[in-house]
Amino acid sequence: MKIYFCGSIRGGRSDLQLYQRIVHELHKYGSVLTEHVGSAELSDTDLVEDNIPQSPVLSSPPVLSPFSPVPCSSHRQVEAQDAFSCGSVKVCVQQSRESSRFQLSDKEEPPGLLYHQSQRDSDEEGEEGTTGGDRDIHDRDVDWLQQSDVVVAEVTQPSLGVGYELGRAVDMKKKKTLCLFRPSSGRTLSAMIRGAADGERFLVRDYSEDELEKILEEFFSSLK
Repeated sequence: MKIYFCGSIRGGRSDLQLYQRIVHELHKYGSVLTEHVGSAELSDTDLVEDNIPQSPVLSSPPVLSPFSPVPCSSHRQVEAQDAFSCGSVKVCVQQSRESSRFQLSDKEEPPGLLYHQSQRDSDEEGEEGTTGGDRDIHDRDVDWLQQSDVVVAEVTQPSLGVGYELGRAVDMKKKKTLCLFRPSSGRTLSAMIRGAADGERFLVRDYSEDELEKILEEFFSSLK
């Protein structure tokens, strides 16, 4: 039996030890396709999952008010909104000697004037530099999800990724899914998860950690 286990990665790793325990128990019932979810090598800030290369990320741009002057030692200061309008990574506004018009210069690198490339440029060039790794992770995990016979998810730690995986699992019609939630966390489970429970194909179980083994045994016994 192929088992797809869902647990938070970038949403937070506070339940890591519990994930490791769940993965260990799931191995009793079949092959766990996503056992890396229980890996201590992954953190909530990792861009690398299961040895997929990390993509380079630009540093954050300075936060400027729309009308704050842009520092430039050799050029006339201008309003930041003028600098942003050009859509370039590095810009400097230089007053022309021949006229009072401002001209853009991309040959100088004034201090404090480094920005992210504009969204328009990003759309034109694609997202290969920042999301290539994420695309590989998505496609791999969806493929595993399709291969799996059952899905088990620990849903106490809110996670966009886990919610997405569960939505895809529901859309696969015949795939049986078990969601585990700990009320002792003080959180409230999303209505989109609890409300999807139908008592047969999509199950939601409130539990405490000392009940884990029993709940998994009951779930997998019901599949036989």
